[in-house]
Amino acid sequence: MANYLTLIKRGFERKFLLNFRNKLPNTNIDVIVCSPGGCGNVTLNNYLEKFCISNNALEKKFKIPYGMMHLPKPLDEMQKRKIKIILLKRDFKEIYESHKKRKFLRNALVFYGDIFSFYRFKDEKYLKKKFLKFLEEYYKHWSLYPENLKLEIEYKELWNSSSKIKEFLNIEEKSFFKNFPEYSRYKY
Repeated sequence: MANYLTLIKRGFERKFLLNFRNKLPNTNIDVIVCSPGGCGNVTLNNYLEKFCISNNALEKKFKIPYGMMHLPKPLDEMQKRKIKIILLKRDFKEIYESHKKRKFLRNALVFYGDIFSFYRFKDEKYLKKKFLKFLEEYYKHWSLYPENLKLEIEYKELWNSSSKIKEFLNIEEKSFFKNFPEYSRYKY
């Protein structure tokens, strides 16, 4: 369990030092899949790994922690390099419940740049209000990313979006459709 100083440091780095702490490798990146968590990000990334350079390659090959999947806002370099993103969306209360069931609330707040993620952490009402505020901020930042470089997908539509994704990423392999993930309930 992280101590308070460690949590403050991590939250501070995510809020203020994001561009300095997350350097993109000097290679072609096909897409970065972004979500605040609880939106099917891991499932989609595991599938895309077979067809393009995305979050999993950034994590495994280039040792970038978490493959940038929960960035609270775009890195300056992403827009300059015209990196495509897939932004996964979901009802805020469903995202909150997903994090709560998996006991990820505090870690998610740190990822979003909350410097005091531990403050009043056991106060359910306060925590939920704070979490939802950070989600609003998260999507506000990503709404400013250029539309031509962004594909937004609702969680409920993700499992039927293989055509959109294939077209957006210019994937040539016909096998892309064959094993595209289907919805399966998260095992808690």
